[in-house]
Amino acid sequence: MNASRPPPTTRAPSGNIGKPPFRDMADRRNARREQNISAGFDPAMEASKKKFAETLGHPTKKKKIGTKTDSGASATSATASSKPADVKEEWNVGLVEDTDAVYQEKYPKPDRDKVMALYQQRYIRNVMLSRSASDFDIRQSINAVFADLQPQSLDSYGEFTVLIAIGAGQGSKSYLVPLRLLHENMLTIGDLDMAKNNAKPRNMLSDTLKKLFYIALPCGAPNLRLKVMSRKRKQSSDVDMDSQEDYEGEDEGQTVHGDDSPSVASENVNNGAAQNSDTFQRYTDDSGNVCEPDPSQPSSSRMSNDGSGTTQDHTMHEEQSTDEYIFNTFTNETSDDEPPFSPSEELFSCLPPGDYLVVTRLVTFMARPTPDQNWWAPSAKKVHPTFQNFTPEATGLTAFLRAIRAAGPHVFPPSSVATFLDQAWEKSALSAVFPRLANLTMWTVVDEEEFDAIFALGPGGLLILTEFLASVYDIFCKELLDCQEPSVIAVRKKYYESATVLLTLVRKVRSKYHRSLWDPASGFRELAVLLHKNSHQLPVGDPNDRMYRELQKINMSTMTVDHVKFHLRDAFHSATDPTDMFEDVVRGGPFGLDGFYSSYVQYVLDVMPTSDPRFNSMHDLLLATSKALGRKVANYLKKPSSRRNEDDMTNSDSLASDWYDDVKETTDDIKTRRSRRHPVSVHDSDSEPDKTDSSRTNTKASSSESSKRHPDPPPSSKPKPKPRPRPIPVESARVRAARKLVDENLPLEALMNRLLCDWPHPKPEKRPKMDNWSVLSLKKKAQRLQLVYHSDKNVNETEEWKKISAALVTAINVAIESARL
Repeated sequence: MNASRPPPTTRAPSGNIGKPPFRDMADRRNARREQNISAGFDPAMEASKKKFAETLGHPTKKKKIGTKTDSGASATSATASSKPADVKEEWNVGLVEDTDAVYQEKYPKPDRDKVMALYQQRYIRNVMLSRSASDFDIRQSINAVFADLQPQSLDSYGEFTVLIAIGAGQGSKSYLVPLRLLHENMLTIGDLDMAKNNAKPRNMLSDTLKKLFYIALPCGAPNLRLKVMSRKRKQSSDVDMDSQEDYEGEDEGQTVHGDDSPSVASENVNNGAAQNSDTFQRYTDDSGNVCEPDPSQPSSSRMSNDGSGTTQDHTMHEEQSTDEYIFNTFTNETSDDEPPFSPSEELFSCLPPGDYLVVTRLVTFMARPTPDQNWWAPSAKKVHPTFQNFTPEATGLTAFLRAIRAAGPHVFPPSSVATFLDQAWEKSALSAVFPRLANLTMWTVVDEEEFDAIFALGPGGLLILTEFLASVYDIFCKELLDCQEPSVIAVRKKYYESATVLLTLVRKVRSKYHRSLWDPASGFRELAVLLHKNSHQLPVGDPNDRMYRELQKINMSTMTVDHVKFHLRDAFHSATDPTDMFEDVVRGGPFGLDGFYSSYVQYVLDVMPTSDPRFNSMHDLLLATSKALGRKVANYLKKPSSRRNEDDMTNSDSLASDWYDDVKETTDDIKTRRSRRHPVSVHDSDSEPDKTDSSRTNTKASSSESSKRHPDPPPSSKPKPKPRPRPIPVESARVRAARKLVDENLPLEALMNRLLCDWPHPKPEKRPKMDNWSVLSLKKKAQRLQLVYHSDKNVNETEEWKKISAALVTAINVAIESARL
C-alpha cells in the first residue's frame, strides 16, 4: 500500500512566492557595493543622496503635543539650535616668580597679600577661553596676554607649566606643584578646572578672581622679580592711604582691611616714621643674585611723619615708569617681630644648589672603567690615606645627621649642629683642596699624581663626598633652613660653595680621561671604546657623505623622538638593526660616527634635562642605535683587511668586553675557529690518502707526498667565495618626495589636504570616506589618516608604498605634535 501512494508534493511557503533566492539578492547587493566603491567621488551626487535620505529615511523626532514650531524648519536647524552656544569665559592666570622653588615642590600657595602683590605687578592677568578650546588655543591665548612680560615675553622662555595646589591635610600648608595633565603633552579646559581648585586664598571675596590658576616658567628658566610688602609696612601704608585726599569721599569710619585690629594700626601710625627709616630695597636679578641699593643713597619710598612723600620721592616717580614706581614701593623692611635680613637667607635657601645636581648627574652616569686603569679604587683597601679615616667617619656622620633630623631642634640646638658640621668639614678632603684649585694650571707632575690618587671615580673619592653632602643638604632643608644664627649661616655657606668645588673636581677628572671610561654600558660605553681605540682603522668620513648630511638635519633641542628616529633611519637605513644598516655608516672622524657620538649621544647624557618629557624615550632610542652601531663597527674590525670593504654580517656576536683589545685575528685563529665549526671535516683531512696514489709514476708519487705534507682541505672547510657587496637601494622619486614632507613642517590642515589630493591610497576601499569629512574635527581627521597610512594596514602592499606610508605617518605625527592636539 505504501508503494501505491503518490510522493508528497513540496509546496513553497506563501510568503516566498515570486521572490528571488537569498544568494541572488546577496550577489546583487555585493555588485552594487563594488560599483559604488569603484565609482569616483561626485560632489553633485551628494546633494541628491542627502535629499533622498531625508525623504525616505527614518523620520525626525516627533513633535510634542501643545508646541508650535515652524513647519518649514529642517531637522538640521532644530538640532543646531538645541546645542548650547560655545561662549568664552574669563579666566585669571597667575604667573609665579620663583621657578626653582616650584620644581623643587617648595613654593607655598600664595596668600592674600601675595596674590595682591602678583596682581599689582601684573603677574595676574585675564584671558578669555571657551570650553572647546584646544591646547594650541589655550597656550596661544595665555602667551598673548603675557606678551609684554619683562625682561622678555612668556613664549620666549618655552612652554609654561600649569600648577596645582596640594596640601598634606586639613590645617597643613599647601604648595604649588606641576600638574600632571590628563592627556600627555595636551592641555585642556578640564586641566584648568582642576588647577583652579584650592588656588584662591580662603580669606578673599567670593566674587574676586573666580577662576584663578597659576602657571610657571619652564624648568631652568630664571626667577622673576617680585616685591611683597611686609606686614607692618602694609599696616602703616594702609593707615596713611586712608588719611590721604584720594579717600575724602569714602566713609570716615572705614577700618583698615587686614587681619590686625584698629588699635594696632593706630599704634603703627605713631611709629610710622621710625619704621620707614629702616626701609631698604632688595631684589633678585635674572642670574639669581641679590641686589641691594647703595646705603648712602636715600630710599625713594621713605615717607615723612605726616604721610606725604618727600621732594626726592616725586622726582624719582617722574623719572620712572608706572610699573617701576609700583615695583619700588613694594619693599621689605625689618621690624621687631621679624629677624634681620641677611643676604645668605635668599642666596643659600635653595638647597641643594644647582652645581650639586650637575655633580650627582655626572657621577651617577660614571660607571666602573676597565680593570687596566691603575687609578681606579674599587675597594676600601685601595682608598687613598686622605679618605681612609673619612670613609668610616662619613658613615657615622650620616647616621648622626639622621638622628638629628629625627630628634628635632629641641634636642640638638642649631649652634651645636653647626659646630658638628664645621668639624666634619675640616676632616673632609675639600678643606685641603680649596687653595689648590686656584692655580690648576701651575700643577706639577706630583700634584697631578696626587689628584689622580685622591679624586678617583667611585668609592675612592667622588661618591663618598656626594653621599655625605646629600645628608648635609637634607639637614639644612629640613631643620636649619630658617635658622639665622651667624654660626649656622657660616657653615651653610661653606657647604653651599663646596658643590661648586666638587663640580670643578669632576670636570677636572673628565678633562684628563676619555669618556669611554665612564659612559653607561650596554651600548654607549662599548661604542665609545671602539671609536676611541680603533678610530685609525676606520675610513674617514667626508662632509659630502649622505650619512653626515642626514644627521645634520637633526635638532635635539626641538625635534620630537619620532622625528629624530625618522632622520636616523634616513642616515643609517635602520636605527636598531645592524644587519640592515648601510655599509658606508662605518666612518670615523668628526663627519662620521665620532661626530654622531659627540653631537647627539653626549647631548642626551650630559646636557638634556632629565625633567624633559622626551628624555627617557630619546635615551632609549640612542642607546639602541649606539648598540647597533657598535656591533656594526666590531664586525667590520674583525674582518681581514682585504675584506673590510665588503659585507659580511654572518658574525652577529653581542657586545663583548674583548672588542677593545688590540689583538688581531691570525690565520691559525681562523683555522681553529673553523675546526670547531666543522669537526668532521677536520677528521677527514687528517686521514691517510688512498693507496692508489702510491702505485703511480714518480711524478705522481711526488705529488702524493706533497699532498701528504699539505693535504687539500675538504670542500666543507673551504672558505666561501667572496660575496658581492650589497648595493645601496635606490629610492624612487615618489619615495623621496614623501620623505621631504617630514622636513617641510606643514600645518596639520594643509598637510592633510595635500595627502588627500596627492597621496591617496592605491586601493579605493581603504581611502577615508568623504561623506561626513567636513563635520569631523581636526583631531578626528588626523586619526583617520593615521589609520589609512599605518604600517599594520599596509602589510600586503608593495615595498614602495610601504616606504611612502611610513614617511607619511611620520609627517602626520610631527604635524600633530606641532599642533599640540
